[in-house]
Order: sequence, then C-alpha cells, then structure tokens
Amino acid sequence: MAPSAPGRHQPPCGRCSPTTCCARPGLLGVPRPAPPGGCSPSRGRETSPTRFLSARNIRSLDESWCAHCPGVLETDAHIFSRCHRARGVWARLGISVPDAIVRRPWDIGVNVPLPDAVRLDIVLLILWHLWKCRNAVVFDQNDSGPLDVLTRVDRDMDAWMSRYRKVSPSVQQWKAWLNHCASASPM
Repeated sequence: MAPSAPGRHQPPCGRCSPTTCCARPGLLGVPRPAPPGGCSPSRGRETSPTRFLSARNIRSLDESWCAHCPGVLETDAHIFSRCHRARGVWARLGISVPDAIVRRPWDIGVNVPLPDAVRLDIVLLILWHLWKCRNAVVFDQNDSGPLDVLTRVDRDMDAWMSRYRKVSPSVQQWKAWLNHCASASPM
C-alpha cells in the first residue's frame, strides 16, 4: 500500500479506499457500511467463526436442536411438518404435510373440500402460528399444544375478517371447519 499524506486516513485493512473505508465515519459521524470485500468494523482484525455467528444471532450446530424434540435438528421441514407439535395440528385438520411440500404452501390442503379463494391465506396463518408456537418455547419457555395453535388461528381470522369482505363467506366456511376440527377428538 502506498504511504499516505500526513493527516490522511489510512484504511486499517488495506482493502478499502481512504474515502470509503467503513472504519471512517461518514458526514454525520455515522460509520459507513463495509463495502464488499472491504475492511470490517473490527478494523482489520480477523474474527473467529463463533464470534461472527454469535454477533449475528446464528446458533451453532450443537444449539440447533428442536425445542420440542430433543436431539432432532431444527429445519423448516421439521418445524412445519415433522415436529410432534406440527403433526398434532395437521392431524386435527386431517391434512397431510410431507417434508417436500413445506416450501410450497400453495400445495398444502388442496384436498380439503373448502373454498380455494382463501386456502393459501389460511395455510400461511397456520404456518405462522406454528412458528410462533416454536418461538414461545424457545424464548418464553411457554409450551402450547395443537388446540392452542388452532385457537390462535381462529382469533387471527376474526381480527383480519374486515380485510376479507369480498370473500367473507369463504373465510367463514374455513373458520367453521377449523373450529369443528379443533373441537373433534384427535385422530
């Protein structure tokens, strides 16, 4: 690297230009974002992979187990399909959700004899509440069962009903069916 003029900022890593170095504050004194391949906020010091992951709240492999199923790796397919919490919800609804279909929510529940106009919305709401159930265990140590998940889905359907005026009869049919499935004995 070429020597710099006296008083001129020298980038700590040698990869950024002196005018765009992320370690140098911008006009308002706010640090600049690091350019691609540029120096890091660590000012040229390399960080360990563990420190990198923890700074971004990414758990290491030994901490990536399902909160409901000890020793089982927590993946999207597990959370929404294989986990006993998810299986309990889908079993109450009589819907089969294989692992491969989790990433294609528009294919979930196609065999349910209810209006298709809001099916994807209802399925996404169920998936959202399965995720919230998982988060409640991880962050609040609050475990809830399939009935709790379906009750929360029902409450959210009530809360969002005003946004579905045009398809309100379809939403009401899904709501009645969900309530029937929730009140029926588990399969």
